Amino acid sequence: MLTAKENIINMIDRLPEQQLQKVINYIVLIKNEKHDETILTQEQQELLDLLNYTIDTGRGDFAENHDAYLYGTNR
Repeated sequence: MLTAKENIINMIDRLPEQQLQKVINYIVLIKNEKHDETILTQEQQELLDLLNYTIDTGRGDFAENHDAYLYGTNR
């Protein structure tokens, strides 16, 4: 039975030359990742950070009825 490394090497050996740069790019990406962390864009990270400031009120329709909640008006 082959190891994972041996399998990868065998697969790379069968790739066409033009595909090898994609493999290199992917390996560089994986190598630069922090262990067990997903790489997020700045916008994605900022949205996740907003969760630290949210409160679960049990009401799921704030956007739909925001006037009623903010100003006490009915639709």
